Amino acid sequence: QKLRPDSSLYHVPFAFAIDGAIDPERFRVAFRALVAGCDALRSVVVETGGVPRVKVLAEQDAEIARVDLSRDRDPDGAAQRWMRERCHRPMNLSECLFDCALLRLSEYRWVWYLNLHHLISDFGSMTVIFRRVQELYRAVSEGSTGPSLLLPSFAQRVERERRERLAGRVRRADEYWERKLAGEAEPLSMYGGPPPGMSTRARRI
Repeated sequence: QKLRPDSSLYHVPFAFAIDGAIDPERFRVAFRALVAGCDALRSVVVETGGVPRVKVLAEQDAEIARVDLSRDRDPDGAAQRWMRERCHRPMNLSECLFDCALLRLSEYRWVWYLNLHHLISDFGSMTVIFRRVQELYRAVSEGSTGPSLLLPSFAQRVERERRERLAGRVRRADEYWERKLAGEAEPLSMYGGPPPGMSTRARRI
C-alpha cells in the first residue's frame, strides 16, 4: 500500500441490501456505537522514523454518507455505479481505515455500503460487524443503546501473539512442522486414481 498509495487492491468493499423501512439517524447511532466499541475500526497506521505502527484512536469520526438515489430512473444501476467509483477512492491510512454510506433506493429498499481496509478486516469479520450492527440498531429502536457488548479487542490479540512469540511457543510450533514436512511429500491421489507421475506434461480434456 505504501508503494502504491492510490491503489484499491487492499480494499474490502461490501454492499448489504436492506429490504424494509429504516431510520437513517438510528442507523448512524448504531454504527457509531459499533466503532466506539471496536478498537480495530478505530485503528490507523502512523509512521515513526519510516516504520509503520498501528495506533488505536480513543475516538473515531464515524459519520455515514447518505445518498438518495430514489429519484433515479434506475436506482439499482445508479447504486452499482456509485459504489464502483467509491470503492476505488484511496484511503488515508493515518486517518481512517473504513468508508461507510447508506444508499436510499426507495422508501423500503436501502443499501448499506461498507468498505474496510484489509489491514483490519476479512470476510469473517464482516459477518461479525453486520450482526453487531443489527443488534445495535434494534437496541436503538427500542430506546436504548443496548448492553455494553464490546467486540474482541484487536490490540489485545496482537499483544497476546507477541507474548507467545517471545515465550517461544510459536517457535516450537514452527519447529514441529518443519520436522514434520522435512522429507519429500508423497504424491496425492486425485479422484481415487493413482498418483500422477512427476511431470510437467499436460493434456487437453
